[in-house]
Amino acid sequence: MSPLACSLLALTTLFAVSDAEKVGVPNPFCDGRMKGTEGDSVINFEMTVSGGVVTIPDKCSRVGKELVGENVNTCNTSNSKPLFRSILGLENNFGIIGIDCPTNTIGCMALKLKVMQHCKSILPPVRG
Repeated sequence: MSPLACSLLALTTLFAVSDAEKVGVPNPFCDGRMKGTEGDSVINFEMTVSGGVVTIPDKCSRVGKELVGENVNTCNTSNSKPLFRSILGLENNFGIIGIDCPTNTIGCMALKLKVMQHCKSILPPVRG
């Protein structure tokens, strides 16, 4: 395929993905996982990661709360879909996730991982 044809195909794919997201169709180049339950507050942050085993810091415990749930997702738009997988023996642990994304695929070395940690208060309410 000629370089011009490759460029046109890539551009068409980007427009198709962009239009699909506008009408609520899931991006075919994204994956995500939810572990645990919802809490009484959430902390959102992003990390730049590559494929493989990723360790996510627990940001709930820093503010007097405990981590009760974790929602993570990432995309590699128009290149290759990264796939989340469980790490054997650590399926229910928060903060550890496996991401299958070939290192020789464009974008896999710098995936933007979006993390939403669900926190629950561990301190008793103040009575006044």
